[in-house]
Amino acid sequence: MSQSKTYEQFLENQLRNSKIQTIQVYFKFLYSLVYSRLAGKRNILEIGSGAGISSEFLKGLQVTRTDLLAWKDNDVIGGIDAMNLPYEDDAFDGIFAVDALHHIPFPAKALTEMIRVCAPNNQVILVEPYVSILSFPVYRVFHTEKTSWKTLKFHFDRPMVGDKPNEGDQCIAQSIFLNLDKCDELRTLSSKEITIEIQYLSPLAFFATGGLTKPIRGLSILISALIKFEERMPQFLLKQLGSRIFVVIGVQSPKIV
Repeated sequence: MSQSKTYEQFLENQLRNSKIQTIQVYFKFLYSLVYSRLAGKRNILEIGSGAGISSEFLKGLQVTRTDLLAWKDNDVIGGIDAMNLPYEDDAFDGIFAVDALHHIPFPAKALTEMIRVCAPNNQVILVEPYVSILSFPVYRVFHTEKTSWKTLKFHFDRPMVGDKPNEGDQCIAQSIFLNLDKCDELRTLSSKEITIEIQYLSPLAFFATGGLTKPIRGLSILISALIKFEERMPQFLLKQLGSRIFVVIGVQSPKIV
């Protein structure tokens, strides 16, 4: 079976499972965070759209959805390499990617490309897995992707994962954004000035859904209760226990050369 066919079947399964009520409840919460940052923007780019699940939760926004494979039902444009975006500078008023960055072999290239095509005074929004003392054993046992415990040591000019769509490491986002040296390096590589804002999420609610691959049915009331509970938790505690990291890159004016 070809790699593209396997990936297509994986996306079909995810799209089908995204209709399950427990997933719907959690995703409404998750995408509401994305929506709150993008509301009012005229032209938005999504990286790693998969089967276009975001179309269910970001209605009313003008989104150009992209991925390696096209998905006609949700207008996902295929053949788009996040590390070499085929768009002009400042082409979009906002950019987001949900669970995409940790699948990209050279994440810094993808990030600098997102920053390049994002117009100044707008934002690049990333939702990624986060490895904490609580989430590590769950990811390690139940998730098919690699889960590193300690922050990865790496160079931006070397691949962090393989080039297959389903390869990844849950620890990639925090290895970049919780490392001051890597943040400074990203600033140096970027064509524009940037700021970085981080929020930690979901120690329990995300795992209670079972995830898109093997969702747990019939727990939508529990998911709602957990989300409300977690929204009251302080960030210092969520940093120790969370399972998701929400990163907002503020894109400022181009650098003066």
